[in-house]
Amino acid sequence: MDRRRLLSVGIWAMAASSQLGVLWAQSAAGSEFSEGHAIGDGARLYFVRSGEGPLMLFLHGHPDSWALYTPQIKEFNRDHLVVAPNLRGYPPSDAPDSVEAYAMPRLLGDLHGLLDHLGRERCILVGNDWGGYVGWVFASAYPERVERLIILNATHPAIFLREVRTNPAQIRARSMSGRSTPQHHPIHAGITTIGPIQSRYRLRWQKVRRWGRRTFRRTSSLV
Repeated sequence: MDRRRLLSVGIWAMAASSQLGVLWAQSAAGSEFSEGHAIGDGARLYFVRSGEGPLMLFLHGHPDSWALYTPQIKEFNRDHLVVAPNLRGYPPSDAPDSVEAYAMPRLLGDLHGLLDHLGRERCILVGNDWGGYVGWVFASAYPERVERLIILNATHPAIFLREVRTNPAQIRARSMSGRSTPQHHPIHAGITTIGPIQSRYRLRWQKVRRWGRRTFRRTSSLV
């Protein structure tokens, strides 16, 4: 199987039929996959896992769940420990009420909690959509915990912030999306708290392109 194609095209196929995929994958969790919970930064996170080997951590987008990655889990569990959590705000993971509970530092703390729960210092991090956005920030802030970074359908946060703040078309699109996404949703809180993260790790952000090129080259042995 072409793993590179599975990581990219396979995600789109699952997203197109996400509700069916969720129901089908949830029934599979009781057999081929095992379930667990980890304590993140003040939130209890649900995850599924399968396989043994180097850790491969999958982060889903909105409005999906871990089930988005079912085909990828079944492929990569042959030679990896594959873990796919439901991010905070997506049941059965905790969904705190306060907006502050979804600030980007909290989301990054959740990933630290997952890695620590699994007893791993590093992971191959895969993120799609909102999960890709979180993955970008985590890898930039904590490169020592990310062996390889694979991003699907998620612009680098620096580019994203520039566009949503200055591009008229993106401003209109964000306004329209906000009408269907509750203001307490993690996407809103996470985006508004990326600024302090970016300032705190300014030197790392300046180096991220060079780091990214080196990281992406290493993915050839994986896919």
